[in-house]
Amino acid sequence: MPVKKNKKKITIDNLAIMVKRGFDDVDKRFDKIDERFNRTDKTFGKVRRDISEIKMRLEKIERKIIALEDKLIEHSRELKEIKENLREIKKQGRIDENRLLDLEKRIEEIELKAA
Repeated sequence: MPVKKNKKKITIDNLAIMVKRGFDDVDKRFDKIDERFNRTDKTFGKVRRDISEIKMRLEKIERKIIALEDKLIEHSRELKEIKENLREIKKQGRIDENRLLDLEKRIEEIELKAA
C-alpha cells in the first residue's frame, strides 16, 4: 500500500515565522544562561572577598605567633642562664646574697613579660 505524504505548502512568510520562533526560543535560553552567570559572578565575588579577609586574618595570626615564638625563645634563653647560675651557686656550696637577689629580679622580669 502506498504511503500518503502530507504535502503542505510552506510559504516564505511561514518559513520566516518558524525561523523567528526558533531564534526567540534560543534567545530565551541565553537569557536564562546569562542570569545564571550573573548569579555565579556575584557568588564568586563574595567568595573572593571572604578569602581575602581570611588571608588577612591568617597573616595577622601568623605575625602574633612569630612574636610569641620570639618571646618564648628569649624566655627559654633567660631561664637557661638562671638555671646555670643556680647550678654554679650550688657547686660553690654557699649562697651569694647579691646573686640570689639578681636572679629573683630576673625571674620577676620574665614573669612580667610572660603575662
